[in-house]
Amino acid sequence: MKNKIKAKQIIIITLGVIFILLMAWVIWEAFIQTLFGSSNAVIFSFDGIVPISCFILVTWLSVGTYCRSCEFVQNKKYGDIKPKNKTLIRLLIASAILGLSVNYANYFLIIKANNFIECPRKSGYKENLMRDYVNNINLCEKT
Repeated sequence: MKNKIKAKQIIIITLGVIFILLMAWVIWEAFIQTLFGSSNAVIFSFDGIVPISCFILVTWLSVGTYCRSCEFVQNKKYGDIKPKNKTLIRLLIASAILGLSVNYANYFLIIKANNFIECPRKSGYKENLMRDYVNNINLCEKT
């Protein structure tokens, strides 16, 4: 029975780490990389739902994976280690603010500063949430 629980914990921790790394890569590629390098195209959302969601998801997965790791190391059952509600809420609010800040940093430091042009609207769910901005209108079809 204990081996089965340990195997489940190892799988949960491994999947948690994989999802954290995957989401961190998405955040880097979509939002942060444009702040540190030159880019011809940037995605931006005025409401900030997508970047806020990505940052909150990474924080949530990190806290969950950390709790499961502590349980595994201390050989305790599921549910024994939980973050305090205030701490969790503060972390999630901080990650939401960070996501919104990165989103608007892209707008003010990249899009406005370099006079990027908004691509025409396209059909599709992604295009309703995030808009493409490019430095040359010919790049709109490529992004």
